[in-house]
Amino acid sequence: MIRFFSKFGKNNYMKKLSLLILTLFFCNISYTQSLGIGLQSSFPSYGLSAKLDMNDTHSAQVIFGALGIVSNYSARYIYNFQETGAIQVKPFLYSQVGVWSYSFSSFGIDENESTIGYGR
Repeated sequence: MIRFFSKFGKNNYMKKLSLLILTLFFCNISYTQSLGIGLQSSFPSYGLSAKLDMNDTHSAQVIFGALGIVSNYSARYIYNFQETGAIQVKPFLYSQVGVWSYSFSSFGIDENESTIGYGR
């Protein structure tokens, strides 16, 4: 994650934004049913994840993926459907927004790129 933030140099916008999101995220823990912290893997990015179940239907997830080839900092809103039938499967939909970046340096080629992405 330090490598990720160093790419923004003097611009402290991402640091301030991440601090604000984490503060809001953890201030609401007392009003929630569960909080989970673990590892997130979405090739080619790996890292830490915190998932907050606000109720049985709505969840939020923050991902700090700084361990893979591509670094990312993203957040997800997750809509959980009710389990039905004899098979215990819990379907869900999610929307995600974040910043992805990578660095490549080989054979005299130095390339760095960062981009904002979103999806549902």
